[in-house]
Amino acid sequence: MEIRNGEQLELERTAAESIKKQVEVVLEEKDKVIFGIVGGRSVKGVFEQLNDQSIPWEKVHIFMVDERLLPKDDLDTNIQVAKEALLTKLVEDGQLPKENVHEVDYTQGQEQESVDAYLKEFQVFG
Repeated sequence: MEIRNGEQLELERTAAESIKKQVEVVLEEKDKVIFGIVGGRSVKGVFEQLNDQSIPWEKVHIFMVDERLLPKDDLDTNIQVAKEALLTKLVEDGQLPKENVHEVDYTQGQEQESVDAYLKEFQVFG
């Protein structure tokens, strides 16, 4: 189990509240939000705090902005941390449609094609 101090928890909570507010601002003018998230363990606490925010997740599309080029099920992908801390729970609870989570479909040896396909998918929503 990861131990975080009170200051770090407060920063993570503040970040999650700020994200919620920004989602609300975007939804005042648009019908959906494109939410680009980074990976890695350093943002896990923010993802966990987002679980406590009342965000209309059905209107949010999640894209990774720094994904590693690894097969989807590889535990070292950045999306795995996001799934562990936030996305799986939201999908299982019916708050976030599974199709709103956009993962890189990586094929080894076809790196450029994988990146191009992901960019094309992003452009459809962006």
